[in-house]
Amino acid sequence: MKKLLITTLIATLSVVGLAQSMTVRVKAKGDDLRVVLALIFEQTGQQYVVQTSARQGLYLSLDGVTLEYAMEAIAEVADLEFEKKAGVWYVRTKKPVVHTQAQGFATTPVTTIAKPKIDPLILEKKVSTKLTKTSIKDVFAAFAKQTGTTITLDKNVPLYKIDAFMYDTSLKFALERICKAAGLKYELLPGKTVRISKA
Repeated sequence: MKKLLITTLIATLSVVGLAQSMTVRVKAKGDDLRVVLALIFEQTGQQYVVQTSARQGLYLSLDGVTLEYAMEAIAEVADLEFEKKAGVWYVRTKKPVVHTQAQGFATTPVTTIAKPKIDPLILEKKVSTKLTKTSIKDVFAAFAKQTGTTITLDKNVPLYKIDAFMYDTSLKFALERICKAAGLKYELLPGKTVRISKA
């Protein structure tokens, strides 16, 4: 009886030792994840179920590693979850973590930056000038100073010298007169900006 008990114990320890030292060997160069898993599980004689949506190419070379180590390595690079229930391995893609406000994660409201609006009242502001043979750039600079606006000139605007005699007239009238005479055009931009360019 003692002899039978000792023999059974030795046999059990041998099986446990074999299961713990069971290693796998697999190489893949872009092979489908499911094929690689099938090779690993078949080498170890384990039962398994793989989620059908778990598809991707794997590049790996594992030799003499335990099944558990192989599973951990693949899970890390392939974003998978492995679970063993009643002797069967279940393989599935990781579920995304969804945080809700109830879980204490405040949602950040999306803020939009409002574009500055075009202010047509700029053109109603009054200007007065008595300038003779003055660079057109300086004339527009005088208008900008008197009206509190920004007047920009495109690089292609010729720097004519002009006479600008204006008395308490609207910026609109002054711009129209000068632009028409010089072959230019003006446009209002968002905020308080006037852009001068070639017509």
